[in-house]
Amino acid sequence: MQHNYEISYKNVHLRPLAECDIEILRNWRNNPSNSQYLSKKPQITHEMQLEWYKKYLEDKNEILFAIEENRFLNRFVGALGLYDLTGDECFYGKILLGDNESHGIRVGLNATIAALKIALSELNIKKVSVYVYPENRPSRTMCEQAGFRVKGFHIDSTGKEELLMQYSLEGDNDMHNMNKVQMLEFPQKGDERGHLVIVEGYKDIPFEIKRVFYIYGSDSNVIRGNHANRDSEFVLINVAGTSKVKVKDGEGNEAIYCLNRPHTGIYLPTM
Repeated sequence: MQHNYEISYKNVHLRPLAECDIEILRNWRNNPSNSQYLSKKPQITHEMQLEWYKKYLEDKNEILFAIEENRFLNRFVGALGLYDLTGDECFYGKILLGDNESHGIRVGLNATIAALKIALSELNIKKVSVYVYPENRPSRTMCEQAGFRVKGFHIDSTGKEELLMQYSLEGDNDMHNMNKVQMLEFPQKGDERGHLVIVEGYKDIPFEIKRVFYIYGSDSNVIRGNHANRDSEFVLINVAGTSKVKVKDGEGNEAIYCLNRPHTGIYLPTM
């Protein structure tokens, strides 16, 4: 639909998708490397794209945004949408970051958070849902970091299973509490020579890796930590033996996690 919602958040700016954007968007959409997890479509022509855009402007149940990266690139880099607007609920998705230089600088995450802010504050939405394929680890990690939680499963039109993830107004204040702590499982590879685990920032863990440090030679009863990190996020991995991690939120809630497998870790948000 035609709209005038705009928002800036960190290094992204969302604005209405304009007709001048759609040819760039068409070229991105026709690139197979960009459409692996999008609905399957034939090669899109200029005429098809223009017809789609005109129909979109008349669609009262869909809002599309152009994504601009305004810290490093200062240009249009992708698009996303809020759709199936029904009462106080809607779906988020149709995100496409076609500009390869926008990858790895949190554009997707920050654009997602910005879209959620518009949904909750401008559209009076209380629940936002998204479908994510289980094997699409970057998207699932991004959605989890934005505050979405897995609620169930959905079968798409091709019979393929998708995760149903939801973000609710009630959970908006949970971005930095116990609900954000989660166990991660990393992909395992290797052969008869041994196991190989690969961990990549923004893919297997929900942030850019700035530093790696490790501890060894500690007695089994040694306690480490005992403090909160105001700005840093961590993933703890126990590559040998067993460690127990006690997490507190400062409000009387606590949980204990056991790290005893080298291909798993625990994500700890700020504070």
